[in-house]
Amino acid sequence: MLNKFSGIALSLAMAALCAAAPASALTAKQSVLKEVTKTDENGQIVTTRIAADEVLPGQTVVYVLAYTNDKAAPADGIVLTMPVPGELDYVEGSADVPETQLTFSADGGSTFAQRDAVLTRNDEGKFVTAKAEDITHVRWKVLTPVAPGKSGELAYKAVLK
Repeated sequence: MLNKFSGIALSLAMAALCAAAPASALTAKQSVLKEVTKTDENGQIVTTRIAADEVLPGQTVVYVLAYTNDKAAPADGIVLTMPVPGELDYVEGSADVPETQLTFSADGGSTFAQRDAVLTRNDEGKFVTAKAEDITHVRWKVLTPVAPGKSGELAYKAVLK
């Protein structure tokens, strides 16, 4: 499935890595959305998410991973990872989800660390703290077991370059 982002085709088949206890399993659905803000008839600002069928440079998209435990046993030790496509820059602070441990990669998913410990090399070859545009993957470890039939949602925002 492909969406056109200003003439750049981006695959929505993001690799979501699920690691759960052997007796558990998750199903996950990935989607790419954009937020639309409007003022309703009462003057209230309302933000909704719609399919990101077309996104222009500078616009923000929301990568969402909705998951469900569809087995009879609780799912524990769940780790879910989503890449940040190269055409996009991660938006700082947008991946925070309660009851998860959040880590990031700036090396294509080879190593992960807490955000302030993610390193990359600068032009002189020295290690420096990675900038938002250096982030290549976002990883969540769900800290509490997911009961049978229960669902959750993980997301991050990114801006089209």
